[in-house]
Amino acid sequence: MPYSIVDVIAVMLREAWEALLIVILLIGFVTKTRRRELSRWIWLGAGAGIAASLLLGAAVRELFTSGRFLLNPYLTSGVTGLFAAAMLLHLSLWMRSRYSLACRRQDISHRSSNALTSGSFASLALLAFGAVFREGMESVLCFAGLASSIDRTSLAAGTGLVLALWAAVAYLAVKKGIPLPVRPVNALSGILVVYLGVKFLGTGIHGLQEAGYLRETKVSWLPDLPTLALYPTSEIALAQAVLLVFLASLTIWSRTRDSRMKQQLNL
Repeated sequence: MPYSIVDVIAVMLREAWEALLIVILLIGFVTKTRRRELSRWIWLGAGAGIAASLLLGAAVRELFTSGRFLLNPYLTSGVTGLFAAAMLLHLSLWMRSRYSLACRRQDISHRSSNALTSGSFASLALLAFGAVFREGMESVLCFAGLASSIDRTSLAAGTGLVLALWAAVAYLAVKKGIPLPVRPVNALSGILVVYLGVKFLGTGIHGLQEAGYLRETKVSWLPDLPTLALYPTSEIALAQAVLLVFLASLTIWSRTRDSRMKQQLNL
């Protein structure tokens, strides 16, 4: 099978980190305003978001493993792989273009202040639910590319491991006051985007080639590593090379923009 528990962990590590970061920022805000008792609303919303995401994920997996979608497994693998790659790139571009950590803090502080001022503490739960469920939906969209090629045990084990890891990180951050490792995890997140993007794209194109919908030009000197979705065809190699150039350009642009913003703030 082209996908394994490693891919599940990779998707969950990246997406769950975004949700955890927002939840911790919410907790930090109510703690700073000496309303720590309201944190239970935040945890309630986060828990509901996790539950809703798991239900959505189960429904999507059942859909893509039904008899209708398995009539042509190569076609299913191709379509879902390309879809997952497109969604991953879209979400990465959106995050890089609109969100920095400072922007998130400002946005969350504004929304949390409104919730406290209005006395609608359930709004804190909705904020946490929205953050977690949004990242959950993004995970499910990426999982659409894995659904037809991975067993339930690997899917459940990978998801459970990452949720347990981030639960431990949240405990250390909230209860022990240990700072979140934002920079290292963001760097890891960038690496995971490259890994997942290359694999989704390679698996998708290969599936369509095997199904007879795309031409296949063999190149003997290219690597043949199905585990990493590296196949010896010029079409796949070219597409993956273009993707890597795009991601590298996006990273350079993002860092240049952030550097300029910091310089402007220091003026």
